[in-house]
Amino acid sequence: MAYKKDADLEFLRELKNEEMNDLVSIITHDKDGSVRWIELLSVNKLYKAHYPNHQKYLDVILEEIQKIGGNSFVNTFRGIGVLYKEILCDVADKYKVNYNKKSDTELIKIKLFMKILETSLDKINQGDIKIISQSKGININSILGGFEK
Repeated sequence: MAYKKDADLEFLRELKNEEMNDLVSIITHDKDGSVRWIELLSVNKLYKAHYPNHQKYLDVILEEIQKIGGNSFVNTFRGIGVLYKEILCDVADKYKVNYNKKSDTELIKIKLFMKILETSLDKINQGDIKIISQSKGININSILGGFEK
């Protein structure tokens, strides 16, 4: 498979290697630090030759993002992963975000972020929200006015 040019991922070309460390780590390792069994990045010859100079093998990283985001079985037949927007829409569907698939990627990301924020705020009690907001100098009443039940 190869990386399918994707305007929504091209910004990664602007990042410094240090800024990409976390992304590469998330691709290659799970939350417990174990190597992911589905990833192929860490066995790639360019990765092995140039790690941690991520820009030298950026197309391999982008390809891995597209493969992980798609159905691995279907990717085998398709011969290529999926674009970022399709991955984003799959995540938005999972979180039951109200969005239009024809919308711009940025708008879908904002709607997904707002849904995650709303869900998170529902799980935090009001006392904790006030403590957090006061420690950050945020006027919680002006922000939560529309969210309070």
